[in-house]
Amino acid sequence: MSESPGSAGGENAIEPEPEPIDSRSNVSGTCARCGRKVPGDRFQVCPACLISEDEPDAVIAQGTLKLGQELGHGGMGTVFRARHLRLGREVAVKFLPAELADSAEFRTRFAREAHALALLNHPNIVTIHDYGEEDGQGYIVMELCEGSTLAEQLPLAPDRAIGIVLQICDALSYAHQQGIVHRDVKPGNVLIDPNGKVKVTDFGLARMAGEGARGWTVTGPDRALGSLYYMAPEVLGGAPPSPQVDVYALGVLLYESMTGALPVGDFERLPGAVDHVVRRALSQLPEKRQTSVDEFASELRRARHHVAERRGELPPAEKQWFRAVALLYATASAILGWALLVSLTPRAVLPTELHPLSLVGSRVLEDGKLVSLARFEVWPTLGALAAFGLALTASGFLRRHFSQAGLDQPYPDLPLRESKWLLALGGVSVATYSWRHLGDGTTVLALYSSFFGAVIELVSLYILWSGLLEAKRRGRPLQREPGLFVGFALMLVPPVFELAAYVLPWLR
Repeated sequence: MSESPGSAGGENAIEPEPEPIDSRSNVSGTCARCGRKVPGDRFQVCPACLISEDEPDAVIAQGTLKLGQELGHGGMGTVFRARHLRLGREVAVKFLPAELADSAEFRTRFAREAHALALLNHPNIVTIHDYGEEDGQGYIVMELCEGSTLAEQLPLAPDRAIGIVLQICDALSYAHQQGIVHRDVKPGNVLIDPNGKVKVTDFGLARMAGEGARGWTVTGPDRALGSLYYMAPEVLGGAPPSPQVDVYALGVLLYESMTGALPVGDFERLPGAVDHVVRRALSQLPEKRQTSVDEFASELRRARHHVAERRGELPPAEKQWFRAVALLYATASAILGWALLVSLTPRAVLPTELHPLSLVGSRVLEDGKLVSLARFEVWPTLGALAAFGLALTASGFLRRHFSQAGLDQPYPDLPLRESKWLLALGGVSVATYSWRHLGDGTTVLALYSSFFGAVIELVSLYILWSGLLEAKRRGRPLQREPGLFVGFALMLVPPVFELAAYVLPWLR
């Protein structure tokens, strides 16, 4: 097990200066090598110096534990790797700081950590094997967890951060069911093994919640222990421990895990609905927070589906619906284009084929037919209107969903990729059209240029609507995306030229 500085005890204690070393003897009770205080008469040097490479192996607990290298230290103790000789396995041993060993209060709190851990048997909580004292210095024998602390890995990708926090929620939910509130949840107290499994450690500040707290309280109500940025506001006022204290700390930990920064002041928003979960957990009033870790975890699991890997993007689960709405708009636009083409294409018709009021710019030919330069085509037009109605309805539902899921956050500074794509496709469309008319007509591209052109036009319509919808979602002003307009104009060049070439002979 490894702990970062400050993680072994969890409180913001200031380590006292070492006392002067008496080179003649150790009558002062300090380590002859480093000056740390050493309790009792047995140790002439501290455990850290005992296990240095030029000293014989330090064996404690009546020959049961052989100490190894130091793994970490903090305000509530120092952790060493050790070999449990009777069990034949590697363990972690946490010693009460020597300078605090004479304090009855700190020794009681250290013993409380052992009792608290002994009550907890959960795959995401560090297991305790034994507890004892060596010449007045208390120690806990714990499960050895290979890996590193969460604090050493920040920041993380959103999905990985959420997965780790959900494992922490499982551990804390179990602890709360046993009546134990951790009270010092922070990245330094979360261990992660190479397989990504989480272990919550350091229950040194844990207190029994509710009525059971009477026999476990060793600090007065006017004293607040913990790490400042992770402490709920009511803790500073001396409120009794409750699960919502850990909920607040989880909100801070989740934000820090995703951003690498603490949620201080007017902090930046998180992606998607996770932002709502965190801000609710960080409410200054306990009654406005999630009532339990289980509720926090439930909201976080739902929000997990609405988290994108990159800032401003939609989560993968949401992109499918967004693309479907963009495709509806593109289809409606294609139907509208077809309706306009049918309506604006000149043709000769019998007087009985169309209603006179639907004709525009008609004249009578020698054979009695009418030349209809343009007309109102009922079914194509109504089909286009119905398609746009369906697209608008789907868009309304999508926008309402984005609002409820927190996916409509403004990102006006992020440019749209669709502008570059549409500009490129517009250039390809013009190039294909030019090749068709300027080439000799024998190449495959020239023979199938009409087909390729139609496909390019349809894809361009889809990209255009994707860009327009994304600009609306992000609050991106369209005047900052000239590529959309230029690409759209280039996309219109082939059909406009073809329509003009067909209509002009009819106008002569």
